[in-house]
Amino acid sequence: MNSMKKDDFVKAKHFRAFVFNDNDSIMIIQNKSRWDIPFGQIEQEDLDFEAALRRVVFAETKTALNPIVPVALINVKDRSGNETPTLVLAARMDGDAQIKAGEKTHHRLIEKRNFFMQSGYRNPLIRTLLEDAKHALFCEEVRIEHEKATQGGTEKYNYKSLF
Repeated sequence: MNSMKKDDFVKAKHFRAFVFNDNDSIMIIQNKSRWDIPFGQIEQEDLDFEAALRRVVFAETKTALNPIVPVALINVKDRSGNETPTLVLAARMDGDAQIKAGEKTHHRLIEKRNFFMQSGYRNPLIRTLLEDAKHALFCEEVRIEHEKATQGGTEKYNYKSLF
């Protein structure tokens, strides 16, 4: 959703993120008794949503993220029924989640088809947001590759021609 402006981010204090590995599996984190995509809010030590997401994911998985892109600004109902502006982000894991043999973890990677089998993710809006997240992340990765190739003089393609 390229029509988002930086001013829109000011409305949001919370975020939810689709974090993908290189095989496009989705990271989920255990929150009490249920599994969910990474979420949180900006804390005082965070500079922005990217920093907040990096903090949350690293605390749970010891995994770095790169790149991170905004996808959409949505309203999510909290427990008291109030709507909270929430920024949806997409991110790629920079390496694999650190899981030691025999270690019980509070995170895992799940394939897309299994992700939608989870009861909370059958909503068509979630499907749309997931596809938008994958597309936004792909576009950002192509832009980064193009930038690197242009700087190194090894441009292979014109990324603008992909769209």
